[in-house]
Amino acid sequence: MVVDEKLVNQLEQLKKATATLSEALALEPIRINIDGTIQRFEYTFELSWKMMQSAARFKGLFEANSPRDSIRTAAQIGLIDNVEMWFDFLDARNKASHLYDEPAADLVYETTKKFLPEIKLLISKLEQFN
Repeated sequence: MVVDEKLVNQLEQLKKATATLSEALALEPIRINIDGTIQRFEYTFELSWKMMQSAARFKGLFEANSPRDSIRTAAQIGLIDNVEMWFDFLDARNKASHLYDEPAADLVYETTKKFLPEIKLLISKLEQFN
């Protein structure tokens, strides 16, 4: 179980964000719902890599300064299994944050479907983290 107060608070935020993402993915995939789901994906992804960064620092690993570094370090400490998949999530977040067109949004939406089980797995591992 996470024992650091900062990590506990971040984990609670991540759980809430994941719940809202799950809720959005359950909606009919019409354009407005897709757009809302992508927004929820963006902030859930942001919380996830920052949580990875905090967990790495809790373990005394201070090289996790960027999303890519945090993903690599999270794999090193056993929080995630597939670094390349997480890099794909990062790329999708970057695309969603910096441009908008419907075909690109649809690709990010499809990536979001793959992200949900991975973020739930991360949360599960974080709940056992110490």
